[in-house]
Amino acid sequence: MAVETTKRDWQPVFPGWALEPAGWRDRNRRPGWISRYTTVGAMPAGYRFPSHDPRLAYGLASVLIARPLHQPELGSDTKFWVTIARRLLQRGTLPPIGGTGAAEVTEAVLWALFPPKDHEVDPALDLHPTFEVPFFRVATESHSAQAQFLFPQAPLEAAGGSSSRQTTRWIDFLLSCPGGATAALKIDGDHRSRLAEDAQRDSALADNGIVVCRADGPSSLAPGGDLLSAVASCQPEPCDADEARTWRETLRAARFVYGIIEAVAAGLLTPGAAAWHVAAPYGVGDRDFLGSVLEAIAALDVLWTTGVMPTEIRLDGDTTPLWSRPSSLSESSRESTASISVDFAPTWASLPRPNGTNTEVVIRGVPLPSHARWDSPLSLERRALAADSGERDAGRQSKRRPAIIVEIDTDSAAVLAIHGTGSAVAHGGGRRLASWRTLKLRKPSVVSPRTVWVPLRTLGPFISELDHDDRQRFGIGR
Repeated sequence: MAVETTKRDWQPVFPGWALEPAGWRDRNRRPGWISRYTTVGAMPAGYRFPSHDPRLAYGLASVLIARPLHQPELGSDTKFWVTIARRLLQRGTLPPIGGTGAAEVTEAVLWALFPPKDHEVDPALDLHPTFEVPFFRVATESHSAQAQFLFPQAPLEAAGGSSSRQTTRWIDFLLSCPGGATAALKIDGDHRSRLAEDAQRDSALADNGIVVCRADGPSSLAPGGDLLSAVASCQPEPCDADEARTWRETLRAARFVYGIIEAVAAGLLTPGAAAWHVAAPYGVGDRDFLGSVLEAIAALDVLWTTGVMPTEIRLDGDTTPLWSRPSSLSESSRESTASISVDFAPTWASLPRPNGTNTEVVIRGVPLPSHARWDSPLSLERRALAADSGERDAGRQSKRRPAIIVEIDTDSAAVLAIHGTGSAVAHGGGRRLASWRTLKLRKPSVVSPRTVWVPLRTLGPFISELDHDDRQRFGIGR
């Protein structure tokens, strides 16, 4: 039986990298910055995903990232680490940081994250001076709460759910208040020759549930006119202060870590340095969650031996490190500095003025009504772990590897893992072990150049001691 179907664009809530929609972008470049929109979200423990309206998830998860104009040449290990670290944080629109529960996030949280505030308008926003500038001024001054969700010069393809990756058309003003209808506000001029094009555009927006409101220039400024009435119709919802704080601090922590990754990608934080000194003008968010995410990206660094994470990360004004390796060993004395600002503001708000040192990264939460997009990978390289022994160990629950103990602490030990000569480690800086027979190993072996700290309880039985020559070669005193 033949079935007639209607073609429409697929709009998944969790689009994969291969299913990425058009994505949001600014019409004009922001002076002094390289900027882009992407998705960096996190859901506090106890909540369930807001499936009733994807706009809520997009508004909670969307960010504007800005960084200095220069782009350094990065090494392959750094590119690989940046790519996998970003994907860890972008493993979903709002990946939960703990167990999910029955609590449902509501639109009130978005109203609380973006409260009325007198933001400076970004100079890149190029509105028409005759009616667009006065309308925007009236809207922001008279309806400051609703203006946080007003998007001047919104990309039509992103707002309309198009599968096109290229944004070529723009909406004068898009209004998408939490819990309310999304409306395209259009100030019409004398353009009779574009009536057919406007009708096609209005139809595309209507197909995606976007109401089109049109007014001529003078009517757009009338307090009771269609456009300002549409703005005024949105009513803020009160939010519990503790709930708002929980979401704000959870999102800020995830985005602060993303800012660290961005600072590495921008060449501000040096891979493998002794210390990264980081300023956080707006704070770092939930410290417990922050620590767990820093441990996760450090584990990626150890797992893939990329050598990016420093010995310690220090926050300006703190007397103790924000994060540090459980080891005092360091092969570098270099230090580097960056400032990471994590804030919340509408898309039209001005970015901070560059601090003059080209060390600033801005990760700004913005309440986009559609999916911002995912970040593109810096590295397309595919790497395998323990390529020489993967087939031999297939099906095993776990694997034990011989290692050299170089230092012991209260409950952990610093070890150098031992690998076969055919492994990737042998070609990535590993040093041959001369006394492999004395150590009762089955074949010639190499020692990893990377020190890894492991819990004492995970260590297996003692095998043997290194001979004098190997101890000297690996810098082990006894």
